[in-house]
Amino acid sequence: MKPVKHTLSFMLALLLFAGLAVAPVPGQAPAKEKKQKLVIHLTHFSDNLHAVKMAVHLASRLQMKGADVTLLLDLEGVRLADTRQPIDLIWGKGDPISVELEAFVKAGGKMMLCPHCAEHNGITPSTLRPGASIGPIGELILAADKILDY
Repeated sequence: MKPVKHTLSFMLALLLFAGLAVAPVPGQAPAKEKKQKLVIHLTHFSDNLHAVKMAVHLASRLQMKGADVTLLLDLEGVRLADTRQPIDLIWGKGDPISVELEAFVKAGGKMMLCPHCAEHNGITPSTLRPGASIGPIGELILAADKILDY
């Protein structure tokens, strides 16, 4: 009977020690939760305003909910970040795309353009909207927790 009693005492002591090891220290801030890195891939502009509206709307909402969101723009999508293009376009009901895009950027959202696509559309750093930059998209994709496609 003695071995069982010692084993039980040892197990209780071990559980108590394990509980203390993971208990928060008084006065210590809890560990910060890592923001999800989301990439929303947009390949359209005026050729599919529905896709643009959905991508920008979702990006804006997710950014405001605390995610780290980047709009990855390639093909026609790079034109969304070009100051020479109008973005007061409206699809369906609601505000122009420009209103949600501005809210997205104001909340910390970013736009990343494919260097190849930007070059072929004549887009340079001097023609980019606030919150936009050109390349490198490989690192962005590899660091993403989730990628959505429009």
